[in-house]
Amino acid sequence: MTFADRIADALAVLGAYSDGLASWVQYWMLFMTVVLNVSLAFVPWRVEARWVLATAFFTPIVAVLFVVLGGKHYVGGFAQVVLWTPLALYLLARRQSLAPPLGAAPAARPDSDAARMLLGRTALGRLARSRAYDAAYRAWLTLVLAIVLVSLGFDWTNVLKRLAG
Repeated sequence: MTFADRIADALAVLGAYSDGLASWVQYWMLFMTVVLNVSLAFVPWRVEARWVLATAFFTPIVAVLFVVLGGKHYVGGFAQVVLWTPLALYLLARRQSLAPPLGAAPAARPDSDAARMLLGRTALGRLARSRAYDAAYRAWLTLVLAIVLVSLGFDWTNVLKRLAG
């Protein structure tokens, strides 16, 4: 069996697993996908958004690799536990540093030189420096963190049950 065949089999296993989940879990996963992809609105300016997007992008790839290398036993949460646990710890640490001073809402600042150069004084650059954008970013980051923590609760439970046999 070639590696490509093993990947195709892993995709079939993961698809069957996903199709067999309860409807509410599938809706939860759809909601997560939408919220995590909102990171695209913040990626040019915020490093945390780039980490969220990278984690969301690599999770299915790592899930396929777990199944290819470890078999069907590794379906259901292993990739999320491996990738999302560090993300949750990182976001928890960063969220504290993003909190505005009491009674203030500081404007966002692009955190990359490329974003500053490309967007500088454009409408998008002004938006990225606005208080409304900063408030939206903090609200989105709080929602992402809540989603990741709730999901990790389910994923750690599934992983520990599978490892226990």
